[in-house]
Amino acid sequence: MATKFQNAPKTELDKIIRDADASHFGKEYLNDASELLRQELKLQNVKTYSTSEWLNDNIALLSREHQFYTDYALRNWQLQKEKNLTELVKSKRKKERP
Repeated sequence: MATKFQNAPKTELDKIIRDADASHFGKEYLNDASELLRQELKLQNVKTYSTSEWLNDNIALLSREHQFYTDYALRNWQLQKEKNLTELVKSKRKKERP
């Protein structure tokens, strides 16, 4: 349950598990990991996302739904997460241009 975004982590161990599970948000390879997840969801017939839908969902996830909880994650991954979010927003703006 510690990895479910609907549940706020209550213990220090829950916080560590949540941050570890979401560590890819704060890594340079986020786009690759994200695309692999999109393909996995499609192949498992969970849901098929268009590029635009996936981009919007990722922006929403990083900007409104996710947060790091441990000092380690905040020190080591938060800055890259913010850079990743900035790149996603730039990509969206670029696709929206006429």
